[in-house]
Amino acid sequence: MNEYYWFCLDHVRAYNANWNYYAGMNAEEIEAQLRHDTTWQRPTWPLGAKTASERERIWRARVRDPFNIFEDFASGHEKPPPPPPKRPRTAEEDAMAVMDLEPPLTLAGLRLRYRELVKLYHPDVTGGDKAAEERFKQIGQAYNLLLKTLND
Repeated sequence: MNEYYWFCLDHVRAYNANWNYYAGMNAEEIEAQLRHDTTWQRPTWPLGAKTASERERIWRARVRDPFNIFEDFASGHEKPPPPPPKRPRTAEEDAMAVMDLEPPLTLAGLRLRYRELVKLYHPDVTGGDKAAEERFKQIGQAYNLLLKTLND
């Protein structure tokens, strides 16, 4: 390491042009060297190659659990606690769901959607279909509730 070559710039260029790291290697050896350099000469393995039991062993070695809080979940005998219950929907939210509307609600948007739904579910258009008639009643009730809410 203590031996140096001192060249002028022209000779440095000539020296570097003649230097070849891969001289004397065949294609397979060059490919192996490139693959080895890709990971900085560190050992690697495919993702997921370690087994679940090995991962659990490593995890348990890193996490202190003096009260065995995670023991039931790790064994698979106990299920995690259920999520908290959702809050009940308000009457306005139900009415918006009937009319297939999203907040924010405007008076013009409500009227436009009501006209569209009336044209689809009016008894004169549906020919006396009982399901369509029931849907038409729900749309009318939802429209009145939302209209009252917007006017208040």
